Amino acid sequence: VRWFSSYLSGRTQRTKVNGQLSTALPRFVGVPQCSCLGPILFLIYTADLKDHLSHCSLHSYADDSQLLISFKPSETAKAVRYVNTDLECVRKWSDDHGLLLNSNKCSVLLVDRLSSTGQSVNSCVERCVFVDGKPLMSSNILKILGVTIDSQLDFSNHVKTICKTVTVRLKALHRLSTILPEASKLEIVRSTIFPVIHYALPAFACCLTQENLMILTRLQNRSLRFVYNLKKFDHISEYRLNAKVLSIMGLSDLQTVNLVHKTLETGRPAYLRKKLVFRHEINVRSTRQDSLLHLPKTRLETGKKGFSYFGPKKYNALPPTLKSYSFRKFKESVGCV
Repeated sequence: VRWFSSYLSGRTQRTKVNGQLSTALPRFVGVPQCSCLGPILFLIYTADLKDHLSHCSLHSYADDSQLLISFKPSETAKAVRYVNTDLECVRKWSDDHGLLLNSNKCSVLLVDRLSSTGQSVNSCVERCVFVDGKPLMSSNILKILGVTIDSQLDFSNHVKTICKTVTVRLKALHRLSTILPEASKLEIVRSTIFPVIHYALPAFACCLTQENLMILTRLQNRSLRFVYNLKKFDHISEYRLNAKVLSIMGLSDLQTVNLVHKTLETGRPAYLRKKLVFRHEINVRSTRQDSLLHLPKTRLETGKKGFSYFGPKKYNALPPTLKSYSFRKFKESVGCV
């Protein structure tokens, strides 16, 4: 406690404008900017926020938080009431902790299907959710940790964002196509292009339409054409093998089983670990499949696109020996299967 007190107390702050420094003033709140310990202290400081919610679940990453609630179309009014109740709790908690809840940066994303009457539930939610008395605007898209999520969960807007970013970067790199050797260009693509295309694939790849899947595949191919100075209609398959570039779905499967294995080994993140249940944990009788992960029952194909279904399904298909490895060894070995 004394160590933390020494770290946080007795600090001052000065502002520099046009080369002129202001007088040092004491700083009574906050943590030192750009410090290594600052983010950790902030997480500790805000860790109890979830305990103040009665109806919604909370997902947080640093100061980026989302309240989640699921409901049937017939329960829309009750769900709106629950959300408003929890948002008021968040506002009070923020005031008590000296934090500013900026309503201008808050919005509502409703993932819904049309009701039996053909009326969207979205019309019942518009301007009905409030923060500090101000109505929040509904949005059809929302960017969370670099992934653009839309109300239909087809991720078309996210694919458009990826396409735009990759196109701009490839144009900037085009002048280097005849200057650098292939090995250098491949490293550039792996460090600046592929991370944009391959980021968070387990979160959305299963929801992609064939059209969007083909767009991402073409972006991969365009990147390799830059590396190997290929023309537009030159065959790319051999070069994909040489560069060891997996298909979009192949890479998604690889990232998924890595995520499942790491979650089982570390128990984190907790909300994903709860979705991974072994069959022996729910079966009354012992069977030969007790070591496999349970696949939740789902009536719709949409349900099979969720992590709690496709994650265990991909992981169950792996050889049993792989599953006994540590995460580091597992990650090195699974790409060879």
